[in-house]
Amino acid sequence: VAVPAPLSVAAPPPTIAVAPTIAAAEAELDRGGIRRAVTEQFVPKARDCYNALLGRDPAAQGRVTLHFAVVRDGERGVVEDCAVHEAGTDMADTLFRGCLVDGMRTVVFEAPTGEGRVTIEYPFVFKTGANGEALVSQ
Repeated sequence: VAVPAPLSVAAPPPTIAVAPTIAAAEAELDRGGIRRAVTEQFVPKARDCYNALLGRDPAAQGRVTLHFAVVRDGERGVVEDCAVHEAGTDMADTLFRGCLVDGMRTVVFEAPTGEGRVTIEYPFVFKTGANGEALVSQ
């Protein structure tokens, strides 16, 4: 029986592979600002979620797309209505998916310009590296 390599919390920085999809809205949010906030605030949490999943299922890998809205809250943008977008997701573990949703809800974005909400679909790919480390790409 093969023993999986130990998990490493320190993974290389994520590679931006797929841009988020932003629905047309009255409010606007800079794509670069979205990427920065997600990379700096969410990806480390997503990696922790994935490491926990790998502890339960060492072969787990796949794609999860999160669907959420960013709304103005004073001088910042906050996440509302975050959920897993089923059409862009092939990972079924409910604890993992819940962990990702909870993590995205904590991300603070730049305040959207204009009024209303900015709706975003953001895909993430989860896989293990050659040394067994948890990799998250977006």
